[in-house]
Formats: sequence, structure tokens, C-alpha cells
Amino acid sequence: MQWAGVLRQELSARNQKIAVATGSLHELTAGETPSVIFGRSDKRLHGNFYPASYRNICANTEWARRLAKVHTASRRASPRAGWRWRELDCANSSDALRPRRL
Repeated sequence: MQWAGVLRQELSARNQKIAVATGSLHELTAGETPSVIFGRSDKRLHGNFYPASYRNICANTEWARRLAKVHTASRRASPRAGWRWRELDCANSSDALRPRRL
């Protein structure tokens, strides 16, 4: 297996443990190596972000725009929680992992 596949498996396993341990709202994508898709809770917490970071992102209009990008698997998915998956909801999204300036 190539290093990217190994990394994807490691990220998936770690993020599933984090989601369960923290009680975060989450879904798993379909596939051999599922990705964890975190959702926003009723308390306005998001499992894919530290609470203070998420508050700061939501408070800045330019930064918050990045939260709206729809996840490519959203069309094929039927999330039980009833939210539309966004790219930055995914724990191992290339958008979430790639360093960039906001």
C-alpha cells in the first residue's frame, strides 16, 4: 500500500476514536477506509475544530465562507444526522490538511 493509503487509514482510525471519545456529532463516509465527517452540535461546537478556533472562524466573515464549501461525497451520502456535509467537516479533507492562509 502506498504511503497515502496508510496515512488515510491512520487518520480514519484516530478520528473515529476522537469522535467517540468526545461524543462529537459525526458520520462515516462509505468505503474501504471511511472518513470521519464531523457536524456542528446544538451547542455550536464542531468536532473537527478546537472550540476557540471554530468560534473565531465563525466570527470572521471571510474565514467562515470556507466552511460553506460542499463535500464532494455529499451528493451520494444520506447522513443520518440530516446535515449537508461540508469539505471542512471531513477530518482528512485535503482542504483541512493543506496549510494555507485564510
